[in-house]
Parts: sequence; structure tokens; C-alpha cells
Amino acid sequence: MAPITKSNQIIPELFAEAVQGAFASQTAFMGARTASLGIVVAMGNFPQAEAGAIGSQVSVPYFGSLGEFASTSDGSAATAATSTMTKEYGTVDRGTMNFELTTWANSVPVPGVSPYEEYARQILAASERYADKKVIDAAVAGSNQLVLDVYSSTSPRNFDYDLLVDALGLWGDFGSLDEVAALAVHSKTMIDMLKLKDSTGRPILVQPNEPGVPPMIFGKPLIVSDRLPVDNSTLTAVTSGGVPVLTVTGTTNREGGTGPVRPVNVKIMATTVGARGTWKFKLSIDGGNTYTADDYYTSAATVALIDPLDPAGGLLGITVAIAAGTVLATSEYWTFKTILKHTSLLLKKKAIAFWYNAQYAGVLQSVPVPANDSVIYAAHLYSVAHRYVRLPGQPLPGVVKIRHNAAGL
Repeated sequence: MAPITKSNQIIPELFAEAVQGAFASQTAFMGARTASLGIVVAMGNFPQAEAGAIGSQVSVPYFGSLGEFASTSDGSAATAATSTMTKEYGTVDRGTMNFELTTWANSVPVPGVSPYEEYARQILAASERYADKKVIDAAVAGSNQLVLDVYSSTSPRNFDYDLLVDALGLWGDFGSLDEVAALAVHSKTMIDMLKLKDSTGRPILVQPNEPGVPPMIFGKPLIVSDRLPVDNSTLTAVTSGGVPVLTVTGTTNREGGTGPVRPVNVKIMATTVGARGTWKFKLSIDGGNTYTADDYYTSAATVALIDPLDPAGGLLGITVAIAAGTVLATSEYWTFKTILKHTSLLLKKKAIAFWYNAQYAGVLQSVPVPANDSVIYAAHLYSVAHRYVRLPGQPLPGVVKIRHNAAGL
């Protein structure tokens, strides 16, 4: 066995240089496909987004309107419209990636892979995901929104062509499909769209064969992201095949929101009998096809369920209240499911701004930890994500938020 050497140890100065080089080559944080659609104005020359301004309101500028053509009679002068920079305001936020690299972990080189390039790539990819989330959060939050909410817990309404037409109608005479840059949906909504057919049975969602080309729906690119909200959803009543009464509520999930973040069809199966506090159970979120390990949970007055598909063991967003009672057999079970409220977005060009300070982006700070023979690194991204209240020359924003159901599992 070849001796272990430390020739591949990370040198902080070279690491920082590689990260800064990766950021310098990136013109927009959002993925290339989204950036090419022109929905987000992404700029790195925003000096107001700095460390001292975290949490502060800063102006997010954009060009005002030149006005409209007006009829003039012969010999009369037209009134000149003044074009100015229009201001709206957003909040400066700091995103931080904090990680530790040990000398031991970097002792054995990976053939053909530069650790500097690889870590720089991972940091840049993480910054894009962070920016995507901030942009989506900005698109769906705040006042002065255009919202079409057809969600129902009793008469579900999934996304279809009529819903798209109704959403366009919220823009009035600015609601032409020609002005729409893209439609953004959750992956679950995309599955529903794959089932849409025209009058002859042909699929409405067009899947191009060319790599890198997005699917097209009603002639518009489809952006698919599970960062789109799935919230304010309904949990059905518990169907009981056991003695103790169980009730469920939506509570804090692994992303810090409330309620489940994925469609779930829950089955709780008793695995050890006894009184409350003694009997135990396992959990399935796919209707009983797969389960957690036996005795994964111990019964209590309330039990917060863990997402079995999350390697980190994050909260599912559901808490079970268990009434006092005795489980007499391992055949006892309880079932319920989610009726999720999805958000889809109709987006025009330049509807959202993502401004960041390139002076800070890519600057890597490091602190040695002698006791661990390691170095702790931190990278910060100071930015403002903002949905414009109105587009230049238009009285309305460039985003329509559509709230609707999605089909079951």
C-alpha cells in the first residue's frame, strides 16, 4: 500500500483564488437556462448590498417609461416626456456557506481532479441554488400581487389550459401570451401537465429531443423547480384501524415552514403493543408500500413525524396527537394524506431583480483549527432579490401567482 502523503493539502490562498475566479466568470447566478429567458435582471455591481446594510431597505433602480405616442396638430409642439430612473426598495440579505476541511480529508489526491476547481465549482453551484430560492421567494411574496387562487380541499382544481387563460386575464390588455417569458411550476404540477391532451389526444406539453432545451407548454418554456411553494395545504381526517384516536396538524417542516413539503399518503402501523408511551409504530408516506424500521416511533401525547426520505432526518411538517388508549395488536393502523396547495408563476421578462455585490462574492475567509488539524472556511453573498411592483410602461407587476391543486401520489 502506498504511503499517505499530504501533498494535496488545501492551501487557503490558492483556494480563495480559485473561488474568486469561478465567481468572476459568472455573469448571472441563476442557471443559464433561466438567465437566457431574461426574467431576472441579475447584476453584480450593486454597491449598496454590503455587510453593513444587512436587513436594511435599499433602492433597487430600473429605467422608467418614455411614455406613449400622442396625436399632435400641424405646427404644434409635442410635450417631451422625461425619462428617469425609477426606484423600488428591497432588503439586503446575506447568504453564508460555512464548511470545514481537514488536512486528513485532503491527504489522498483524486486522479485528474483539482480540489480547488472542484470546491470552487460546488460553492458556485450552491450560490446559484441560493439565488434561485431568493428569486422565487421574491416572486411570490410581498404586497401588490396578482393572484389567481382556485385551490379547493373539496373540489380540487389542477393546472390546465383554462386556468392559464384566466391567469393571463389578470394582466388585462397587457396579458398577451407574447409577453410571457416562461411558466414556472413545481415538479408535481409538471406531472399533471404531462397528462394534458388536446381534442385529438395529443399531449399539450411538448418535450424537445434536444439536450438543454426546456419543455414547452402553450408555446412557452417551462421552468420546473421544487422550490416553488407547497403550503397552506390540507390534511385529511385520520381513518382509523386501531383503538386510540389519532388527529393530525401541520407543523414546522424541515425547511422552516409549516405543513408537509411533499405529497404524502401516510400509513401508521403499530409494531409493539401496550398503553400510550409503550406502544410503538412505523411510518409509511407512500400508502404502505415502504416503511421506516419497526419501532421507529414511540407513542406519546404528540409525535412530530420525520421525513423518511430526508437523509438528514428533517421534520415532515406533520404532528400526530395520540389520545390515551391501549394498542392490543400489531395489525392496528391509521391513515391520512395531504391535499397540497401548489403555486405556479406566469413570468414576464425583467419581472424580478437580483442584485449582488461582486466585491464580496467569492471572497473566502478562513480560520485554522489546530486541535482538528483543519481549516474552517466561510463564503458570504450579499444581495437583494426583489419583484418589481410594476414593469416599465405598465401599471402591473410582471408576475402572476396561480394557486391550485395537484393530483395525488
